[in-house]
Amino acid sequence: MLAAVEAVFADAAAKEFEGVGATHHEVIEDGHGRHEERYATAIPTPDGVLPDVWRDVAAVVEVTRERTADGKTERTTTYYITSRNVSAAILTRLVRRHWAIENECHYVLDVTFGEDANRTADRNAAANLGVVFGAAIGMRKRDEAKISTPRKAFRAAPNTTYLEKLLRGNAVI
Repeated sequence: MLAAVEAVFADAAAKEFEGVGATHHEVIEDGHGRHEERYATAIPTPDGVLPDVWRDVAAVVEVTRERTADGKTERTTTYYITSRNVSAAILTRLVRRHWAIENECHYVLDVTFGEDANRTADRNAAANLGVVFGAAIGMRKRDEAKISTPRKAFRAAPNTTYLEKLLRGNAVI
């Protein structure tokens, strides 16, 4: 699949994207001590992207990110397939939102609770732990203290006053 998508972009680049209906979008951001540039290209209704397997492919997307932090520059290129035939600008926002969910939810669950390492075999127990972890994260997010979620957990462990305030939803200490 990757080879097929890369071939679509190689062919389009060889034609200088003429006649392929490509849209382009660029985002440049500075913040948190880093500089990031994202360039996205979407090509609608690509030929040759495994139509027998991915019948509903409406577009393929290439996103190149260049990130500079602490004087080091990293460049990555990722490819996506989508059933939506929309502009590169819209697809850029959708891709960014997808990763925001990953970073905001799943990353916190793994860092705070070690969810990826959890080997709970019983499906009900695993589901129950997920609910408890989610509720705990929600309680910590409502706390307006400007510290990380893991630090809030560390603060609550020996401090029952803070823990009770977290549980009631009015924690700021």
